[in-house]
Amino acid sequence: MTRQTAWILSVSVVLLAGCSAIVSPNGSQIHDPTDGGSASSDGGAGADTSVTPGDAGPTCTSGQIVCGSTCVSPANDVRNCGGCNLGCAAGETCTSGTCTCPAGSSCSGGPSIGDPNSCGSAGTRCQDTEFCIGGSCLCRPGLDRVSGACIDLRTDPNNCGSVGNVCRTGRCVSGRCSPFCPPRTRDCGGACVDVRTDTLNCGDCGRVCQRDKVCVAGSCEDYAPPGSCTSCPCPSCTGDTSTCCLYPGTSFPLCVDASSCG
Repeated sequence: MTRQTAWILSVSVVLLAGCSAIVSPNGSQIHDPTDGGSASSDGGAGADTSVTPGDAGPTCTSGQIVCGSTCVSPANDVRNCGGCNLGCAAGETCTSGTCTCPAGSSCSGGPSIGDPNSCGSAGTRCQDTEFCIGGSCLCRPGLDRVSGACIDLRTDPNNCGSVGNVCRTGRCVSGRCSPFCPPRTRDCGGACVDVRTDTLNCGDCGRVCQRDKVCVAGSCEDYAPPGSCTSCPCPSCTGDTSTCCLYPGTSFPLCVDASSCG
């Protein structure tokens, strides 16, 4: 061995001894398995945020429901009155899950299902994942707005139960990660859904109902606002949209072009 070769080997040993990780081509660190440590996470996009089937979401008290990752009381919450994202108008109160107008006030008396093709005074065109309620385009009941998009935290394997919670098992069931989909549901890209009622997967995986349609028995059906009706049956439901149904996930009536509501 020459003196130069011996010097190179000694330097290499020193350098290797001082390294605890190797950087992969994509810039992440691959830890040396001989150092006895484990890879740490900085909580970024590549962090392991999966949960096991036994992990529970928020523990709500009696009478509360989970909207996104928060427990709310739909009986009296003006932002979620009767269901998630069903906000009361200014001046209204939420009583027993219904937006009401206090006696003597001039408020409108509760939100109503509007035309998603021309919502509110500005005539805004809602997205397919939204509906028109109280003159505003909001995420359809059961969906939450995340980074501008309306997603279902109950079934989204990349946001299972909470935003950014990625399922290692690849499937999300009722906000929890699971190795398989339960009976009566279908695996649609890791989302375990009931295609008979799921607006984002109506009748088949990936079939999203358009803004002015609802999912009824696996088929996207046209609907129309119920006029002045506050419950079913509704005399305003005539012609093609003669069947009075409740908008999925709410207690609000609407007129549907279907022979039944489910």
